[in-house]
Amino acid sequence: MLDHPVLRRMVRKLERRAPLTDADREVLASLNFRQKTYEPSSYLVREGMVAEAATVILEGLAYRQKLTREGSRQIVSVHVPGTSWTWKPPC
Repeated sequence: MLDHPVLRRMVRKLERRAPLTDADREVLASLNFRQKTYEPSSYLVREGMVAEAATVILEGLAYRQKLTREGSRQIVSVHVPGTSWTWKPPC
């Protein structure tokens, strides 16, 4: 059922927070996903763009930044392995 290591890792992380039923595991196993590697210092999504899908960090770190009026960078969140999020356009 959970043949791929990425899915097994995700299920283990979720089970640390709450028990999963067999139905829960079936739904997770049916998720369509792809694994993608990014080079250091590359952008996953640029400000103002809409992401194609939700993202889970498997290795390394990622951060979210905003540009201030003065043109400097302000880091607003840091994402570690196991963190999942969806990039949303600003409201």
